[in-house]
Amino acid sequence: MGVVSDPVGSVRAVSETVDVRATREAYDTVAVDYAALLATELADKPLDRALLGAFAEFHRVVGPGGHLLLAFQVGDAAVHLERAYGHTVSLDA
Repeated sequence: MGVVSDPVGSVRAVSETVDVRATREAYDTVAVDYAALLATELADKPLDRALLGAFAEFHRVVGPGGHLLLAFQVGDAAVHLERAYGHTVSLDA
């Protein structure tokens, strides 16, 4: 069992498997450099910023635990969705 501190500073005990611990440690190793590398990534990409904003708004409206299916049916995408969900998924209104 380990101790984890979340961004607001509360501490909680969690049990971690070896693979989860290794993944967390690997992420922690590169997180700061990765954030610095991508700090200005969206500066000249208004469409990307707008899409991220739209997804953030979906999250706010749908709320935790909610589900949103967002898809574009191209080629065999409909077949993939049917297999994934076990039933026909239609984007038609």
